[in-house]
Amino acid sequence: TFTLTQYNGFVKELVELKSDVTDKDFASAHRKHIGTVERFAEYVEGSVHRKFNPFTRMRHALYLFDRRAFRGVLFDLQRQSFDKWLAARQHRK
Repeated sequence: TFTLTQYNGFVKELVELKSDVTDKDFASAHRKHIGTVERFAEYVEGSVHRKFNPFTRMRHALYLFDRRAFRGVLFDLQRQSFDKWLAARQHRK
């Protein structure tokens, strides 16, 4: 579980990136993108044995929701890996 301090820090970080972020943005990002994020998390957990916690999952969903505004929620390596995985999935379609 996560503490209120961790949650508040997460929200503060997001507001610094996009000052007009709303609860509806969180809900929309989650609803629209969590399936893709879950598949990526399974891929990462299976291939590099790195666990995705709930905050990491939400960071990825927010990045998909608005890549420009939420670019900074992922480390460069995370973003590059995610983008590469997404591109490979698009190529297979």
